[in-house]
Amino acid sequence: MSGATINDVAEESKMSIATVSRVLSGSNYPVKPQTRQRILDAAEKVGYVPNMMARGLKSKVNNEIAVLIPSIQNPFYTSLVGGIEAELATSDFSMSLYLTEHYDLHADALMNRLAGRMLAGVIVAADSMAPHFYKVLYELNQNSQLPIVTMDYKSKNNRFPGVYFDYFEGAKMAVEYLFDKGHRNIAFAFSPMDRETRKARWAGIQAAYQARGYEVNDYFEYEASNDFLAGVSLARMIMQSGKDYTALAATNDSIAVGLLAGLAEQNIRVPDDISVIGFDDCVYAMMCYPSLTTIRVPSEQMGGMAASMLLNTLEGKDQSANVFLEGRVVERASVKAR
Repeated sequence: MSGATINDVAEESKMSIATVSRVLSGSNYPVKPQTRQRILDAAEKVGYVPNMMARGLKSKVNNEIAVLIPSIQNPFYTSLVGGIEAELATSDFSMSLYLTEHYDLHADALMNRLAGRMLAGVIVAADSMAPHFYKVLYELNQNSQLPIVTMDYKSKNNRFPGVYFDYFEGAKMAVEYLFDKGHRNIAFAFSPMDRETRKARWAGIQAAYQARGYEVNDYFEYEASNDFLAGVSLARMIMQSGKDYTALAATNDSIAVGLLAGLAEQNIRVPDDISVIGFDDCVYAMMCYPSLTTIRVPSEQMGGMAASMLLNTLEGKDQSANVFLEGRVVERASVKAR
């Protein structure tokens, strides 16, 4: 991002600074359509991004907070958003939701949409923080002084404050729980390893095995239109492998519930024939049969704390410290001791 100013736009468009300011500020002052377009084209060419915070302070209408999450299919993200909305409901701020999967190949389009809004701040889930998205958000933060808070997972290069969960330790906790229940032959069911949270889980699984002197290589991966369908297919793949597994561990609850369905269609009983453990403790974990033993990630609390952190920042309070939340095993009916 070039850090271009209104003066740069005026020079490029050959228009007066006053006219350029009227167009770029969204003023109702009458400007000819061709003049307006000429100025907008010039602004795009020089890379001008308006300082939305300064404009908002002047107009007192910047009460919108953008929330960026990968998708809404996984109830984990629905819970995150619920926590954010509950916290914002007690404030004067509203929320707009952006699904970053729609912008995966068009990060600049997302930046332009965010830069063009009268935003007070941004809350972003870590799985939306692919390198190109991080670059866009960092430039927006630096050029517009727009407060940004992240949540879910703390990547090494992330310089924004946030509220996070340790997926490495959470995955270790799941494996150690299964070990303590007497399971040794465990298959791990994952979506594609294209997100940092999934990579952290797999690293935690490997660490748990190494601590016990074991080697893990029973990893199965499948990509589908949603995680439930991936879980159904993974159940088929795992059982067709011919290996005598006593437990299956899923990367999230949606896949775990899919595993339950896939095992049921093969007349495999859970937990009598095989145990299943999930990860997240979303609403599905309580609704399925048998109810799902899982690792609880306090997603709603995380969302609420991220929103509170952003609101405190907007009030001028120092919120530079990160917050890390801990998980725990939630025992239900899908795991049986061997």
